[in-house]
Amino acid sequence: MKIPFRKIGLSIAILILIGIVGFIYVLPKVLVKLSREVSGSTAADFGLRYDKIEVLSHDSLILYGDFIYPFGREYNKETSAHSVIVLHPLKYNTKWVYPILKPLTTLDVNFITFDSRGHGRSEGHLYTMGVNEAKDVSQIIDHILSIYPDHSFGVYARSNTGNIALKAMESDKRIQYGIIENYDLHPIETIEKLNYDDVVVKNNILKNFLLKRSLNNLEINEKECEIDLNKIKQPVLLLQNEYNINNLEILEDKLVNSEVYKMYFPDNPYLYTSKNIKGKSYLLKDCLFDFIQLQASFAINNAENLYFSPLDSINYSSSEND
Repeated sequence: MKIPFRKIGLSIAILILIGIVGFIYVLPKVLVKLSREVSGSTAADFGLRYDKIEVLSHDSLILYGDFIYPFGREYNKETSAHSVIVLHPLKYNTKWVYPILKPLTTLDVNFITFDSRGHGRSEGHLYTMGVNEAKDVSQIIDHILSIYPDHSFGVYARSNTGNIALKAMESDKRIQYGIIENYDLHPIETIEKLNYDDVVVKNNILKNFLLKRSLNNLEINEKECEIDLNKIKQPVLLLQNEYNINNLEILEDKLVNSEVYKMYFPDNPYLYTSKNIKGKSYLLKDCLFDFIQLQASFAINNAENLYFSPLDSINYSSSEND
């Protein structure tokens, strides 16, 4: 039997061509397209007292979220002068942060969480490498300050949203501290985790090519995507486990102008509030409680100087801060 080498060769060539076309034109678009998960759960299902909030993004998307009150104050009448903005993991929605907030509401602080663009209830369908997501954090701050003018803020980035929080902290000094669970060394490492966990690009040349193609589709330039960690001077708490410790140690070395705190949870890979460090009684809940309580007091004291500078020309509105 004669083997049709020519046909086999032609088929292989066609498959290679399809693969190249897919990598150049299809994959960069697919990676940033979000698969929406809508949850029927609300903060009330977890025993939290809250008001719904709606915020318009700078590019006219409606973001839906929750303003959660501390249990030590009268619901819907009194609020703390400090709020922690909690970012839910990418691919999911706010229901993934409610359980961790429940034991923290005994703190005299508010918590703000919202469905990120393209997630849950909020509008949109693309992940923009943290660029617009960081601006959304500043829009949330603008909205809260329009209601409570003397408010102060921290940010807690759950799971793979660390780069978004760092980008927001770089550009908006109204965020006075950050809590980080993950740091991706390259933006492509974040979008690899969004829709296709098995799509991993190891080669840096290919990573940079994919990044340029994806940014081109998003109409974002590379400069916008960068995070200048030298500009971050706020305190940062790094929550380490066996999966993120290497990247967070690299981040720590880069945060040369920030006071860095860190806690290692070797037996708590997903950083649940109910997990202990082996052989010790210090819980993740206790770590968060102590850090937020300390930083909130500093943030409240600093808010007046931050917002009411004698230099009237300084504008601290959304994401224009250096």
